[in-house]
Amino acid sequence: MEPTAKRRKTTSRTSCGDPIEDTFLTPNSEVGGEQDSSSPSPFQIDQISLNNSSSNIICFGMLNIPTLKSLPGPQPFENVDIRQGGEIFSSASDISRGSIRSRHAQLLELFRTEHIDMDLAISSIGSSANTLSRQCALQVILYGDKDLSDGLKEVLRSQNLFLQDPYGASRDVLYWNPQRYCNFPETRTSHFHSTKDSQKKTVEQVSRVDSLAAFTSGDDLPETAPSSHVRTSLKPHQKQALSFMISRERGWNFGTPNADLWSLKQNNRQTSQEFVNNVSGASQYVSPPDFRGGILADSMGYGKTLSMIALIAHDRNVMTNKPSVLDTKTTLVVVPPSLLDNWRNDLSSHLYDATLVWASHHGLSKISTIEELRAVDIVLTTYPTAVTEWRKRGHQSVLFSHHWHRIILDEAHYIKNPSTATSKAVCHIQSTRRWAVTGTPIQNSPSDLQSILRFIKAYPYSDKAIFDDDINRKLKSGEEEEAVNRLKRLLSFLMLRRSSTTVLPPRKDFIQFLEFDSQELEAYRQAAEMALVCINNALQSSNAANGYINTLQKITTLRRICNLGHLNSGIDPESPNDTGCSKEATWDQIAAQRALDQFLSLGLNPSCVGCQQPMDIITREPERPPLCHLTQCCRLWCAECFNSTIYGTSLCYCEPKCHSIELRVPSPKLAGNSELCSRRQDFPVKIRALITDLRQQPSGSKSVVFSFWKSTLDLAHAALTTDRVPCVQVDGTVPGNRRWELFDQFRRDSSVRVLLLTLSCGAVGLNLTAASRAYLMEPQWNPTLEEQALSRIHRIGQTRPVTTVRFIMDNSIEQVSKQGS
Repeated sequence: MEPTAKRRKTTSRTSCGDPIEDTFLTPNSEVGGEQDSSSPSPFQIDQISLNNSSSNIICFGMLNIPTLKSLPGPQPFENVDIRQGGEIFSSASDISRGSIRSRHAQLLELFRTEHIDMDLAISSIGSSANTLSRQCALQVILYGDKDLSDGLKEVLRSQNLFLQDPYGASRDVLYWNPQRYCNFPETRTSHFHSTKDSQKKTVEQVSRVDSLAAFTSGDDLPETAPSSHVRTSLKPHQKQALSFMISRERGWNFGTPNADLWSLKQNNRQTSQEFVNNVSGASQYVSPPDFRGGILADSMGYGKTLSMIALIAHDRNVMTNKPSVLDTKTTLVVVPPSLLDNWRNDLSSHLYDATLVWASHHGLSKISTIEELRAVDIVLTTYPTAVTEWRKRGHQSVLFSHHWHRIILDEAHYIKNPSTATSKAVCHIQSTRRWAVTGTPIQNSPSDLQSILRFIKAYPYSDKAIFDDDINRKLKSGEEEEAVNRLKRLLSFLMLRRSSTTVLPPRKDFIQFLEFDSQELEAYRQAAEMALVCINNALQSSNAANGYINTLQKITTLRRICNLGHLNSGIDPESPNDTGCSKEATWDQIAAQRALDQFLSLGLNPSCVGCQQPMDIITREPERPPLCHLTQCCRLWCAECFNSTIYGTSLCYCEPKCHSIELRVPSPKLAGNSELCSRRQDFPVKIRALITDLRQQPSGSKSVVFSFWKSTLDLAHAALTTDRVPCVQVDGTVPGNRRWELFDQFRRDSSVRVLLLTLSCGAVGLNLTAASRAYLMEPQWNPTLEEQALSRIHRIGQTRPVTTVRFIMDNSIEQVSKQGS
């Protein structure tokens, strides 16, 4: 492996315009002020930083600063200096490479005066055939004393700039991002491969980072054997999970100090009791409300469903006894529609026949009476069903009129936004025990977690105001270490999470960089030039929505070429809007459908404004018609939310109000033409790379190929057929029953070596451990979606080492989405 590319380190002084007001790191600093004669020169500062091995120098991260004008050199990555007025010059040739805005130049000068060292490089993304068409950004890696973290955070916040991971840092030092809510002490800059290095290599091995690694726990838990009703043997970590859940369902552990969120403390006179919050240290004299439940947040592939089934089987005969409330022995399981069949299959395979009885409350199969409810141990329903019944019938619905023994939310991160109808609906369901199951309880910020705490009713942090006071405000006020420690303590009491590296076979992840062939390169170059023109027009246009849609069209075209190559350049001769930028302001059926198509084709998965359910969930829900409504300002409503208008909420915030169009929800696809290919060399570069790699795998091995777009899989299917490689394909056009037949065929038929699967059909819940190799045909904007897909083969039941391969076209928009994710 080649050594990591190094950037030129600089502390060169720049002469800037007016200073940035009220943005300083220390009280005595001034941007553009005269340098203290007693302070070292920039070069002396640099030398001191390098030679003082005992210093507290860390890396804060990397800024991407857009250039005003770009004159890039022949290489996509170049070390540079910044000079007077924000001019950028090549470090090697002293040739101008463009400039940056004056306020950004002022900011770099501020960093220099505060003894923050910088690596400066200009990075370009685009066609290497035409350097003038490449888009460039100035990449600035920042180093300094850790004591400057709080001031730097405030300066960057005021300038609306955000630090990224430091790819290609010149120093191997600790990395501590002041804008990140949780940093890991062992992280170093050397853990990140450089952009330059990745462009040189054909294949790059990448390291997976578990953002919740600091919150893992449970290694010392005892193991509890499952009930005799459970057919499947539990792994040791699942027996530990059962112990954790049984303990949590007993309620607060007041007796042992610091063993739970709340402890009971007797005062000196032994005349009164005091309850102490072991997260914040606050105390109260009133006993906290009863709490039974928690969060099961094991990594993806850890067999969380079996753990929950074992919990249900453990106490199937337990009946709650609350005055004036109708209790049942029944557990309610709420799942995304795509996981309903998974739960049915898991219940059948993991439990002995005639032990626990389950039923579905979904579609045409609904439970309507208490007699029906008493006859079953488990009821399966979906998030959209809960939302629909909450709106329409409220307490007349069986979901909301009875007090359940237990409620389990699978994929509980679906309720991370507390203002959505989905979150409100499930929080209104009454039960004694409440569990949230998710591998990603925190996706963006700790606020995601608060919505889950609200659902499980973990007092006092079920109250958003208290959660904000005790944790979020400390994060924002610079008390990051205390905030993270409080979060760790809170989750150690309520959540169980173990890393997948402790149980599962080893997994290696690779990125394979590919180069366009000559035809694809020319198509991409033309599309990139049109995209730049369109983006510039959009920035100057008064019609923001129209400019946004046009920009999406151009980005979609670039991504289309990356997958389909010359087979479809994205220019439709029957659609003049595809060859330029539409200036038409008419919002009709054609314009609205085109806008929705752009959302889906881009790889975005838009959600309903009302219920926040993603489009792929809505389209798979049988009781909802595949209809939606799109406003001209691009606010999307599912049919159910549109009809109920969510308690009179306006469809948009525009004045005058935007007109909405009713649309059919299409399957995400790219307009490729596999019939044009009769030989392997006729297929796009990315498809050829896939076939070549599959051909190199040993006989008997199985692989899964993921893509967001059906058309990409259609091309792969055609190429595999041409190469006589047996395969099966599952996408949104395949009926549900037929999907399971194909999955079963892939598992059992040794001659079927490849499964082609769209992300909407296979990113969540499936067990595909028959395969030991997975391919992702294009990067996704949401990295969680990528990990969910690749984890289908790396999970409980996998006995072989796993390899994953991501394909990325070099010098293309795919590199932008990879770095952005």
